[in-house]
Amino acid sequence: MAQNTVKKRTIEGKRSDKEATKNVDEKKTSESSKDKNEDELVKPKYGPHVTFPYQRVWSRCILIVGVMLIVWYNSKAGKEVALAQRRDVLMGRTAEVQCSPEYRADLEKFPGCVPEKCARVVTDKLLTASEINALLRIAGAGFEYGESDGGASTLDLQTGALSKGLQFVDAFKIHRKHDIFQQEDFAAFKYYFEIEVVSS
Repeated sequence: MAQNTVKKRTIEGKRSDKEATKNVDEKKTSESSKDKNEDELVKPKYGPHVTFPYQRVWSRCILIVGVMLIVWYNSKAGKEVALAQRRDVLMGRTAEVQCSPEYRADLEKFPGCVPEKCARVVTDKLLTASEINALLRIAGAGFEYGESDGGASTLDLQTGALSKGLQFVDAFKIHRKHDIFQQEDFAAFKYYFEIEVVSS
């Protein structure tokens, strides 16, 4: 009798285990069906998501290539050497460069007529502030009496050519009539130009 009760209990235990697993499976299927129903109710705003084979592999490859490009681009930045910084005030700094073949041919044809070195030069002392102001005053005075109808207006201080309309006029003749230039403005350039402005 004791064996019968043990058998009954084990059979009942097995049945209850089966029923419990069935209940768990039913709960899972009911939850998954609820999730499916919710997914069907909530549709993506812009349509279904785009998927393609090996999507994770491709996205990781694109990310790796992007990171490599950024690293490569930033590694190039440190190899350049600046001839002059913006904050530098230089009397003159020179970096020699290789002359072009055409220029070297000119050196052989015309020795002594052209510079023999090719270089890049940076200087902040080409003109002083007072010389720049004098040039601006000369240009302003000259262009009051002549401007070109098309293209750039020209005032040549060595020849006195001033563009007026479609032709050139002599700026120094205009100066003799109207006294447009100041002698002090040209005094700063006596080393550069051989100009003497005579007032009438």
